[in-house]
Amino acid sequence: MLANTTENIIHKYWKRGNSKMRCMESQHTFSFGGFFDVEQMGFRCLQVINDNYLYPGHEFSCQNHGNTEIITYVVQGTLEHQDSWGKKSLIEAGEVGISTATTSMSYKVLNPCRFKSTHFLNIWINTNHQIQPKYQHKYLPIEENSGKLLLLAASDNSNALMKINQDIQIYSCYLQAGDYIKYNVKPHRYGWLYMVRGVAVFNRKLLVMGDSVQIIDSQPLTITSEFSAEFLLFDMP
Repeated sequence: MLANTTENIIHKYWKRGNSKMRCMESQHTFSFGGFFDVEQMGFRCLQVINDNYLYPGHEFSCQNHGNTEIITYVVQGTLEHQDSWGKKSLIEAGEVGISTATTSMSYKVLNPCRFKSTHFLNIWINTNHQIQPKYQHKYLPIEENSGKLLLLAASDNSNALMKINQDIQIYSCYLQAGDYIKYNVKPHRYGWLYMVRGVAVFNRKLLVMGDSVQIIDSQPLTITSEFSAEFLLFDMP
């Protein structure tokens, strides 16, 4: 796990691990595959954030261990998802797929475009109880709701687009120039903010694409942008 602290910590994009393969280039926020850093072993139930560029016409296969929520968040391009349960899905930019893996599951993603890479995030979250296998796929209307936190996934379906088997709220947000949002992480809870694209200011500190913020402090958070930005916010136990 990351080092214990009582202050929010910014993790800059250049400190991420990097891997290049024949099919894809990836940036790893936490230890993954050939990238290992004892100080970057996940945070709470959040285990993986891989920022990937899958090359035109290529595919990537992966084996996942059980009791995990696997989130595929497409930033740019198109991605075809296939898994060992026989699930198939075409995920476009601005859409997300969630695979609930109960046991070891293999899956692959394919970039059907022959001339442009697909940019997507691969996120793994440990579950907190025995789960049933499931696949979900939704469009995220974040640009139509700029300046607002969109509840992408949560443990209940009350306001969330999708259900997840962990006491976690995952928000997606798009900020246009001049937009701002405020958020409070409650005492005894933790947060992680990941910059998907653009430039933003978090409590007066500049964030760019690929930066993360490890949120420990329960004081109010303010995120603004003078240009445009997209980020994910994880609120977890």
